[in-house]
Amino acid sequence: MRIPLASLLVSAFAISCLGQSPQAPADSLPSLQHIDVANVDSSIGPCVNFHQYVCARVFAANPIPPDQIAWGSGSILQEWNRAVLRRILEKNEAPSSSRTPAEQKIGDFYATCTTQASSKVNDLPAIRPLLARIRDMRDKHEIPVVLAAIHSSFGRAWEGSENQTNVALFGFGPQPDYNDVSQVVAGVDQGGLGMPSRDFYLSDDAQMKAQRDKYQTLLNTFFKMEGSSNPAAAATVLRLETVMARAQMDNITRRDPNKTNNRYTPAQLHELTPAFDWDSYFHALGAPSVPLYEVSAPDFFHAIDNLLINEDLATWKIYLRAHLLLSAAASLGNEWRDAYFDYSRALTGQQQQPPDWRRCTSATDAYLGEALGRVYVDQVFPPDSKARAKKMVHDIEAAMSRDIDAVTWMQPATKHEAQLKLAAVMDKIGYPDKWIDYSSLTITRSSYP
Repeated sequence: MRIPLASLLVSAFAISCLGQSPQAPADSLPSLQHIDVANVDSSIGPCVNFHQYVCARVFAANPIPPDQIAWGSGSILQEWNRAVLRRILEKNEAPSSSRTPAEQKIGDFYATCTTQASSKVNDLPAIRPLLARIRDMRDKHEIPVVLAAIHSSFGRAWEGSENQTNVALFGFGPQPDYNDVSQVVAGVDQGGLGMPSRDFYLSDDAQMKAQRDKYQTLLNTFFKMEGSSNPAAAATVLRLETVMARAQMDNITRRDPNKTNNRYTPAQLHELTPAFDWDSYFHALGAPSVPLYEVSAPDFFHAIDNLLINEDLATWKIYLRAHLLLSAAASLGNEWRDAYFDYSRALTGQQQQPPDWRRCTSATDAYLGEALGRVYVDQVFPPDSKARAKKMVHDIEAAMSRDIDAVTWMQPATKHEAQLKLAAVMDKIGYPDKWIDYSSLTITRSSYP
């Protein structure tokens, strides 16, 4: 059956703007919406404003829920997935000898997360040892080891986000090799900012200036909650991060892989930042020796080296303490989350915090992703579903290959290159063939935070 192009366009736009806010109980799943051409606004001419023709009525009927920062048809599917995950986690949060090792880990982690919220406990003591390590530093040469402790506790690997890796000083971790995507290499990325991007520090826009004031208010609040009383501490952090922001690669340049593909040997990395002891940092992380590092922004690391030389130890202690608190806040209890939300709502427009079950589901997914994913796919995407999906993808690839051979406008050499490009596609469907092994990880009823 032939489907008119206009109908396909209406369907595509309708999918992009459909949405409702499911606040379903734990034992039910949100209903997934489907295309409904009756949603178009016939009072608006499609040739005048096609977007409004398709979406105006839907937008009016489906405002962004107060605990969300965006909403659309993809959000409905995401909430459906979260509801399935919630079922799995609540089923496995009670101790039971029948749970598999993966079910025990995800269930106990989820249980400790929700219990912390309901008990209103302040878990600041969980990071007191790290705060003490920062306080007791006697020399700037200790920064790499302490930074590694912060990164390994709350840090993340190289994210490749639009702006930076959002951790103290810089990001480090595995990333695909720009020159051979079948390989994974060590990446070192610009980072160090507590606000989302360099523009928040450098722009003269009134809203950006107001956001800087809100950021300092947040830092002062965190320092007081932690027990510090230095009234200049927040300003010190902002000053240091502003220098980092000036040195960061802007997000337009960052989109060019030729600018972020900078391959450094270990010796060259040491030459780039001689004031930072990379060997101590890597050893403290337990990172393996590698022959090269992808450094996203060499100029940023030149600036970090100058800061390490020129700023005193007291300044670095304030900075590291601030970033430890920023990284840990979401895990320390309701009071800390409330303080951060008061700051972040001006960034996102979100009016309410998400319910605890959703936050704890996301936390479990973030820290035990493949353990949770393995239980999830057993329920919603078993092996026969993956086999059918793989067959469909392989059939599509075979059809594309036949089309390449059949077209008359390509020269043989061009067809050959096209076939090589098609063959290079890596099909990642549903879940990995080899799962992460969590057997060496111990999760108890007190593992959160």
